[in-house]
Amino acid sequence: MGGLAGLAASIIFFTALLCHEIAHVLVSEALGYEVLHFTMTPFGASLKLNPLFETNAEAEILIAAAGPFVNLLFVGGVSFLNGLGFNDPYLKFWQQANLLIGLVNLLPALPLD
Repeated sequence: MGGLAGLAASIIFFTALLCHEIAHVLVSEALGYEVLHFTMTPFGASLKLNPLFETNAEAEILIAAAGPFVNLLFVGGVSFLNGLGFNDPYLKFWQQANLLIGLVNLLPALPLD
């Protein structure tokens, strides 16, 4: 991909990644953790929560699962739209980007969720 299509693909991928990370932030805050620091990079993000290292296992699982859940929700949404006849190539790339981000983040490896 080059030119405008490459720029569009980059924006779509970054937006999918941003939605993933915002899901982590929202669930963290909903569980009562203050987000002290949020850093976004092209490869993901890092969160520092208050209270640090005082999360319980259930909270950690919910926070970690929030990002992939949102990505896979978008994948399902695009599948639904495809069933209605929407077959836009950018929409297809949105689906692929979310599938990639969601599945990679389910891998049990550091520094992934």
